[in-house]
Amino acid sequence: MKRALLVLFVLALAAWATPNLISYQGKLDKDGEPFSGEASMNFALYESEDATTSFWEETQTVIVVDGIFNVLLGSVTELPALPTDGCWLEVVIDGDALPRQQITSVPYAQVADQAYSHFKMVEDTAMDYDCPADGILLVGYWIQGAALYRSVHLYVDDMRVAGWPGNNIESFICTAIAIEEGSHRIRITVSPGATITDVRLWAIFMR
Repeated sequence: MKRALLVLFVLALAAWATPNLISYQGKLDKDGEPFSGEASMNFALYESEDATTSFWEETQTVIVVDGIFNVLLGSVTELPALPTDGCWLEVVIDGDALPRQQITSVPYAQVADQAYSHFKMVEDTAMDYDCPADGILLVGYWIQGAALYRSVHLYVDDMRVAGWPGNNIESFICTAIAIEEGSHRIRITVSPGATITDVRLWAIFMR
């Protein structure tokens, strides 16, 4: 049965330097309908679109909810230094290889250039973040716990900017929003019955 993948967001979190991680979000369809369940996905990076040998790969069992899934590439096998001129990502889902997608070096450079001055991460479910100017804020979290298949919500001030059910023990997300200069409250909430045992909440200001 044919499955199609639409990439929603790919970003290297260069500030999480040990190890580097790539947040990869996508939409998975089966027979023309959003798929829900577990899927075995193999991820591989190549130096070119037609290269025959990958320089990195890993396999994950991914929880898909209403067609939407989230993975952190590099969470199984540590990512090496990526080519400065970009690379190509190939995804194989239950044995079906999808067309390779190019990951350019621009996102990595943008994060790396600004991470030290505007990157903030805490091991908590809430933090205050000072934006130096109007612009774009990349904000996200990674949590572990129990019953995280229940909804997890990410707020900036009183605005819910993301909601993700996660799987039973792990949830993570990264999103971008327009932000105004000044202090902002960023926080995570979980539905009743879910618990958090480990958390990283982070934000990066991108002008």
